[in-house]
Order: sequence, then C-alpha cells, then structure tokens
Amino acid sequence: AYNPSTGFYNGVATQSLRFDDASSAYLQRTPSSAANRQTFTISCWVKRSNLGLQGIFSAKQTKDDTTALVFENSDQLLFTDRPGNSRNIDIRTNRLFRDVGAWYHIVVRVDTTQGTSSNRVRLYINGEQETSFATSSYPSQNYNVAYWNNTQSHRIGIFQDNSAYY
Repeated sequence: AYNPSTGFYNGVATQSLRFDDASSAYLQRTPSSAANRQTFTISCWVKRSNLGLQGIFSAKQTKDDTTALVFENSDQLLFTDRPGNSRNIDIRTNRLFRDVGAWYHIVVRVDTTQGTSSNRVRLYINGEQETSFATSSYPSQNYNVAYWNNTQSHRIGIFQDNSAYY
C-alpha cells in the first residue's frame, strides 16, 4: 500500500506492466462498439522513464485526430481531444513533471453533462485536483469525446504523431 511518509510501496506489483521508451512496447485494442463518450474516468500510475514527449494513452483515427494524455516536450501534462485537428479539449498543466524517480497517480475525470465548463474535465495528480493550467479549453456541454471509448485504436504506453513517443 502507498504510504506518503515512507515513499512508494517497494514490493512487487503483480498484474502490472512496465513500458519504457527503449523497448517500444505498448498495448493496443480497438473496441468493436462505442461506449459512453460523455462520462468516464481514466486512472493510472505513471513513473517517467525520461523527460520529453511521452505518451500515456491515446485513441486515434489519423495522425492529427486523437484523444490523448501525454507528457509534452515541456514536461507539462496534456489531456487533449482534437478531431479534425481542432482542439475541443485542451487541458495543459502549468506544473512540470520532471522527477523521473517519482510515481504519479493521474486521474482524468470527464463529464461533459456538467453545466459549468471547468467541471467537464478534471485532472487529479496524486489525489490533488489540478487547478492551474497553461491552457484550459473545455468541451461544450454534452459533447461526445471523439475517440476515447469509440471504435478507434486505443493505445497505452504510446502517443503516435509524426513519430512514436513511448
């Protein structure tokens, strides 16, 4: 179990996977039917292997059409939804994530049915809601996120743009 006073649990994590940029490993699945694209939560534990652009997850149709959670070259965390290369969601932290020895528990909570735009996408890091953003473009009410929970390829451990970022 996690104990903040002593650091991260140092035992063996069963039923877990390790992705690093040296192995080019990732998971991929294409759902056969769409699920709820207005309300969903994504939760993951991440430990960066190095700095720079790294994909945590992405669902995409083509190179520029994607829903993704990535560490950017600036080491900011970005959650984006960009169908047709227009960003309907663009949440980018001011906070930088440069500690390659730290574990980050990241939660992305999407509920586009909310009346208040800033409640439609919430980002939590290690149990604390992020409230300081470099960019904060929220979707319209009742927006269907383009690719996550849809019938496009879903990938964990990679962001594919002009190049692959593991």
